[in-house]
Amino acid sequence: MTPPVVLAAALAMPVSAGAAAGGEDCVRHVPVAVFPARVATIRSTSFHPVSANEATEEVVFTTGERLQIRNWGCESFVLTFRYESKALPATGDARAWHERAAEVLERLARLEPHSPFDFPLAARQLRRALRTPAALRLQEDIAVEGDGVEFLQARVSVAGGGALKSGGGGYVEFQLAKGPL
Repeated sequence: MTPPVVLAAALAMPVSAGAAAGGEDCVRHVPVAVFPARVATIRSTSFHPVSANEATEEVVFTTGERLQIRNWGCESFVLTFRYESKALPATGDARAWHERAAEVLERLARLEPHSPFDFPLAARQLRRALRTPAALRLQEDIAVEGDGVEFLQARVSVAGGGALKSGGGGYVEFQLAKGPL
């Protein structure tokens, strides 16, 4: 795992002279692909820069499951995920979506992502939140204690999920954020 000081320095690097000349004052680095294409369980990957501060990535697994990632942010480093699977239930309450997001994070961690986030730690924080009697709400930030430094704290939030339009199954959407940079 990358030491926090090195990580903070890497995230705070200027985007490029071209981006600064375009009037953007973004402090985060240019987005890069999160998942390697050469993993046995991955059928294909695609990575498309949208701007100096945003990119999209799609991963298709050999099982047919699909992962879409929006890699974005300026004052924060943000990854927004949408994981689709015929094996995921299409309905659920906030607790069910948090559980599914934790399961997906654990699975993705095994692929050794190129990311400043600690996926297993984020999954553990979601599971810890599930053990509390308090009601979980969608879109609520949960601190990922230990992933970051005092001024650069990681957070995970779950947006929810739903039914896939094409032939059964469901999706879950969640986000990891770290900042402000």
